[in-house]
Amino acid sequence: MPEFIRDAEFWVLIAFVIAIAYLVYKTRTIVTGSLDARAAKIKAELDEAQRLREEAQATLADYQRKQRDALKEAEAIVAQAKAEAERAAEQGARDLDAAIERRKHLAVEKIALTEAKVLAELRNLAVDLAIAALFSQLAGPLHGRFFARIEAEFERTERWILRLKNTATLLEQDPRLALSIRLRNPYIDPMSMLQIDLLARWRAAGRDDDTLFRALVATVNGVSQGLQNTG
Repeated sequence: MPEFIRDAEFWVLIAFVIAIAYLVYKTRTIVTGSLDARAAKIKAELDEAQRLREEAQATLADYQRKQRDALKEAEAIVAQAKAEAERAAEQGARDLDAAIERRKHLAVEKIALTEAKVLAELRNLAVDLAIAALFSQLAGPLHGRFFARIEAEFERTERWILRLKNTATLLEQDPRLALSIRLRNPYIDPMSMLQIDLLARWRAAGRDDDTLFRALVATVNGVSQGLQNTG
């Protein structure tokens, strides 16, 4: 048997080597397990980071897509609003032109109607003055003395009434009465002319002709019926 086998230090060395080997084995297992666990944790963290990165990229892409869609929708809304505004402006311009044209047409009609009323009233006044002059002539010499003054007073009174009422015609503010007078005059004026003729003939006959007198009275009644309350 070899001598070193009997040596105690040899077995101490062997025991020490075995202990060291055991410690290395155990330490290696622990270290390897710790490293594997850490590697697994790191891998899991990397996988989670990759997943989060992919989710972030997907979210960003979705946001960018929605942003593009929102921009397109906003552009479409703006374009539609602009088109509607242009159409509304064009329609407003057409409506304004039509309204102006209607107002011009109404103004022209009103002016024409006013002119017609003024002319009709002037004709009526001229006829009334002419009939009044014929009646005045029946007064003989007094006609020359007073009728001019009566005519001037009539015209002055008419001007002041028109000025005070701020109207173009005397009966502008009473169209019903104006229409009534305009409708009655074609019947009243001839009877007035006939009355003047009959009155002159009756006077010339010495006022004894009953036939002329009855005819004269008939014209008076006719004029009175025609005038009624219109004056």
